[in-house]
Amino acid sequence: MLPEYRGELKITSDGSRIWDRWRKKFVALTPEEWVRQRLALFLTQERGFPAGLLALERGFTLNGAAKRFDVLAFDRRAQPLLLAECKTPLEKLDSAAFRQSLAYNRELCARYIVVTNGTEGGWFPMDASDLCIVQPLNTLPFYEYLD
Repeated sequence: MLPEYRGELKITSDGSRIWDRWRKKFVALTPEEWVRQRLALFLTQERGFPAGLLALERGFTLNGAAKRFDVLAFDRRAQPLLLAECKTPLEKLDSAAFRQSLAYNRELCARYIVVTNGTEGGWFPMDASDLCIVQPLNTLPFYEYLD
């Protein structure tokens, strides 16, 4: 599903790290982080999402609890456009991953949801009236058609 990616890597005393151009720092290279970085690059390099309108691993509050989303893309009016949930490549995408995305999106109100483990996944437009998933897309359209 996602293209290969050659990131800037370094080995430290606490393990491998990868440069995150959005957070502007080296972060721990976990399997989930590898998927997160590949998705962000796919969005910017292959779907035309402006890099400055992506946020990775940021916190928000959901029902009084601190949560973190994986990737959130904004439209040109700074409104949430696409919310992505990234899982490790070995994780099966089950209903729990989709439920997590839907729960997060009730707070964030993105118009699209992506759930991926890097090798499989889905692109889902949301129904604006009740924030439920409608018919899945075969592929994610270019940013210019979503914004």
